[in-house]
Amino acid sequence: MRYVINNPITTRGNLLSEKYIQLIARLKSNVHNLYENLFSMQRESLLALEKGDYHFEERIHAFYGKIQIIRKQIHEWSEEIKNELTTYEYSIQGDWLNTLNQYKQNIDVSVKTLVKMFEQLTESLIKNFLKVVLTIVPNASNRIEKMKEQGLLSFFP
Repeated sequence: MRYVINNPITTRGNLLSEKYIQLIARLKSNVHNLYENLFSMQRESLLALEKGDYHFEERIHAFYGKIQIIRKQIHEWSEEIKNELTTYEYSIQGDWLNTLNQYKQNIDVSVKTLVKMFEQLTESLIKNFLKVVLTIVPNASNRIEKMKEQGLLSFFP
């Protein structure tokens, strides 16, 4: 932004960039909340074990369900952001199609990266949880093997 006698002069290009930055900041905040929720799930799972709740299979299924919800949520947010950008682009004069398309591509790449990161984080949290399960829960290895036979826990040795 350029300033003339302490009054901001905003160009139309800056308006679109500012809107993009605002929307991405909102996405980052939402993603942070998803991370917090996932770590909270792990804490709750570990506390349940500590209290003698050895039904860890339910917890594993909950993690799998959560990652599905997270994937869907991230994709929904990205579509909302792209739609808001498109709507906003129409409200400012000029041809911002190239800039808008670049922003949309950036969002698509970010979504793929975020989903992959959440998948890896979930697998890591499950691995850590299962390591604790194996030390606490009687006969846990047999139950884990059953889950593997069902197509779950392919990442767990």
